[in-house]
Amino acid sequence: MARPIRRLARIALALGMAATLFFVAGAPASARPNPSSATQNGTSSPNNSQNENDAAITGTTKLTDPDTASTWKDFLGAGEQDGTYSTEHAGRIWVDASVYSDAASAEAAGVATNSFKDPENDFLVSISAIAQTASVHQQDGGGHDVVFVVSLNSVLGSMTYAERPYADYVVSALNSAIGRLMAENGDSNANPTRVAVVGYSSEVTALMPLATYQPAHDGTYLSYDASSHTINVTASMVDGAGTTASARLNGGSYLQRGIYLAGDMLSEAGMAGAQDRSPELIIMGVENPPMASTDIEHPPAYTGETTGFLGPLPGTRETGYGTDSMLATMLTMRSVQQRVDDAYAQGGDRLTVYTTGIDTTDAVAYLLDTAEGQAERDLTATVGGRSVDLKENLAQAARAYAKAAGQGDSAVTLELYGSSGSGIVAEPVELPVIEGLLDEGDPVILSSVHRYYSSRSASAVDWAFASALDEMFDVRYTSPVDADDALAGSDRIEAHSAVGAGMEVASIAGVQYGDTLLTGSLAAQAIQISLQDPSDLTGATHEFDYLINSINERYHLGYDAYNLFYEAMADGQVSYDAASGAFSNRVSWYIDADHHMVAGDNGLPYRFATQREIDAIATGSADAQTQERIDRARAAGATAVCETYLYIGNLPSFYTGGDVALYDFYIAVETDLDSHGQTVYLSIPADAVPALRTDITLHADGGATMSIDGADALSPLRLVFEVAPRPEVREAIERARSGEATRGEIEAKLGAAGYEDATGNLAVTALSVEGSGDGAQAKTVVTGAAASDNSAYVLARNQPLYTIASGAQPPAGSLPAPSDLVPLTRAPRAGETLYYMTTVYRANFSGSDGTAKAEAFDAVHPYQVAEEEHPSWHVGDDGHYELAKGTPASSSSSAVVTTGKATNATGTASYSQSLTGLQTDGRLVLSAALGNNGSYRFEEEQQEPDPGEPGTEDPDPNPEEPGKPDPEDPDPDPEEPGKPDPEDPSDPSTPAGPEQGTGGNSGSGSPSAGTSSGGKGSANASQSASSSSEALAGTGDPNGPAFAAVLGIAGIAACAAGIALINRRK
Repeated sequence: MARPIRRLARIALALGMAATLFFVAGAPASARPNPSSATQNGTSSPNNSQNENDAAITGTTKLTDPDTASTWKDFLGAGEQDGTYSTEHAGRIWVDASVYSDAASAEAAGVATNSFKDPENDFLVSISAIAQTASVHQQDGGGHDVVFVVSLNSVLGSMTYAERPYADYVVSALNSAIGRLMAENGDSNANPTRVAVVGYSSEVTALMPLATYQPAHDGTYLSYDASSHTINVTASMVDGAGTTASARLNGGSYLQRGIYLAGDMLSEAGMAGAQDRSPELIIMGVENPPMASTDIEHPPAYTGETTGFLGPLPGTRETGYGTDSMLATMLTMRSVQQRVDDAYAQGGDRLTVYTTGIDTTDAVAYLLDTAEGQAERDLTATVGGRSVDLKENLAQAARAYAKAAGQGDSAVTLELYGSSGSGIVAEPVELPVIEGLLDEGDPVILSSVHRYYSSRSASAVDWAFASALDEMFDVRYTSPVDADDALAGSDRIEAHSAVGAGMEVASIAGVQYGDTLLTGSLAAQAIQISLQDPSDLTGATHEFDYLINSINERYHLGYDAYNLFYEAMADGQVSYDAASGAFSNRVSWYIDADHHMVAGDNGLPYRFATQREIDAIATGSADAQTQERIDRARAAGATAVCETYLYIGNLPSFYTGGDVALYDFYIAVETDLDSHGQTVYLSIPADAVPALRTDITLHADGGATMSIDGADALSPLRLVFEVAPRPEVREAIERARSGEATRGEIEAKLGAAGYEDATGNLAVTALSVEGSGDGAQAKTVVTGAAASDNSAYVLARNQPLYTIASGAQPPAGSLPAPSDLVPLTRAPRAGETLYYMTTVYRANFSGSDGTAKAEAFDAVHPYQVAEEEHPSWHVGDDGHYELAKGTPASSSSSAVVTTGKATNATGTASYSQSLTGLQTDGRLVLSAALGNNGSYRFEEEQQEPDPGEPGTEDPDPNPEEPGKPDPEDPDPDPEEPGKPDPEDPSDPSTPAGPEQGTGGNSGSGSPSAGTSSGGKGSANASQSASSSSEALAGTGDPNGPAFAAVLGIAGIAACAAGIALINRRK
């Protein structure tokens, strides 16, 4: 009996030993930590084994996500289908951030040559934008009589913008506008559009009488001779009376008589035949105060005799912007309005007045503004040491004038302010009274202007004239830019890009437009010249004034703006060396948490930051004196230092025909005082974004044409900057390249800058990313408000809603055809998809010279109905449901459209762009998070398992093929213990699909990877990814090690008992 019992005991102990070994072998995998427990900005989990920390680092690999800087062509449908363009995508704006690890990749993507200073160690970042816009012009067959009244003041010859005299810009703007007006006539002259040009200084000249014109062989109608300061007419008159004339620039600004002569031309034309004709007056002013005559109905020519004239006259050395000449000029304009309206009363339209001005003072801007604009403006002056409200003085004079007219008086004496040798003085002025000139009910309305366009630079005159013609011809735009908002400077594109925790900004390369990189050297040169030699006449001083004005518009520093620039030049932040071309175009100051300037000592409105302070903040190390200055700034409320980069010059606007001034660009690097982290900021006028522009003309005969200008040479606007590893990261990289570092050592050097990527290796990102896994969010973001009439994002008019007709079956994954839709006759339901249609145009330009026949078609747009407290839809006049004007184009709720990366090589955010639209204060604000990144990956040596370890046995010579059912097994898909459930996404060992990723890192390689340094890092990249995912798969159960220990002890005890039984037997 004893022997069988001992045999049974030995069998039981053997089974126990086998079971113990089985469970112990399986225990480490279930007890080891899951890599997803490591955070994006930290190193590996504290539960990592000592073996992991001891893993050898063999080198580094420099990686970038695939470049997407050229995807704008597909996004906008530029030249698709062999030269076919359409307006279907008009109004859309494309933005992108791409990162480059080498100069060749950057240049292949279109980044300007020599932008990358240290491609061996750094990353180059390009944030870019481009858009599409379309205009539709309906020709109505009516004729227009257009008179331009432009300044010929000598200031136009002496002042320059971008090294061109102002007069050259004015003549260029006239040529463009006149060419467009003459093009309206086409082949038919039944009711032609006519044009005239009147120039004024102290003398007034009819350069071109009202007529039709043929341009010169070079396409011009006028030219400017800079040597003689003369404007000449180059066009020939086709149909009209009178002769053309030339005129020299001269002193004085007799705008009143220029308006009067224009009125004479229009009145005569209207009396000769007004049927289906529209009189238009386009006035251009300058900064000079106007002169005027007291004879407001028939102002005479100025011959040098001062009697009866108001304002600063040539040769009198009088100064001041008084109300006397302003009132007389506005009354003459109202008189002209009366005369022209009467002349065109028989079948024509009323006179429409458009105005613009270059560098206008407050007084001239007030004179040129609309009545609504004047009501919003303040107009004051200092007279005899006290402040005087000139706006109220004009109102009082207008009331007195209207009262005199009501009483039947022939003249009235008004208390006004005029110019003198010592500035503005009070004076009585007698003016003739014209009945009905002012509205008795509201006599303070003096302006006759319909629309005022403020030209912020000489180049913008072209835009002002073009905008006047757009309104004249009722041109409708679909554009990401609202011209009025852009004009006011309120419509801007904003971007910010937080640099990775282990990186710092090495340089702001500049703004790239086309193939040209604008570096800021011109700004550095202009500032230095202006501060060292304020009397310089090369134009640098004037450009510097633009910079001063731009700074003051944002920060209201007044004269202290000059002190800020002086400090920057003394510190070397502004410098220019003509011999070498070396320059610096920065000015730095401290800011608070709201990005506002922090006040300095002794009442200064700013607190300047020296280069020594900036370096100390970036490194966290400062000498005692520097630290004391930083502490004082912190005590004053500073949270960061702001380095602002300055630019001058101009870019063409694709929306207005004018220019966008580079001094209005805001480019800055902010460095946090506590974290030392850096963020690059960009704010630009929305009309600075280049656009693919298509212009549609709907002809009176029913046909349509499309024209496109410069599409082949079009490219995005870019901000290019370079980021470099911080010193501690550089040290870690050098250590890794030595081949002697361990993972634990590199983790310690990287600190918060490191994270564990998709391969299980440590890495450092070029740009910051928040979170990890599928929730990783990029910290490079571009925002902007959609223009109110941009139908790409916001409905520009009420849109009828449609639903799919009963029985219609659109192809899966495609939008329905217009024929599949019927009007919606019931209330929309939340969650359903409805549709609306817009009319768009397309044309094929293969073999075309820039203009092609266009055809119209209906484009179908989906609309996702949201749950709304106040619905965006209503019942239209026809009983069908429609969406209200101003509703977001895709849904009334916030919309998110995500574009995934082709390969997530850096294991950061999974998208290249995530676009969100959100209604804010009545406007749709678009925000695009841009996810492309770059990284340094620290490659780990792949460990070969020792012979005899579990998993190293000889493989089964006849392995069962994966997925092949066993013919003797009735259940072809049994659920084996430990096998992951493919339907359970929470199972950590479930394989990731193409869009899922593991731990937020999908993709194990990159088509843009740099070279690997220090050994076999890049060769092992894909192998490392697969072996790491197998070795690290587990639950991370903290009870696993205890369980393994208990089993181990049990196994030892079983072995000991077995040995004892054997010995006892012996």
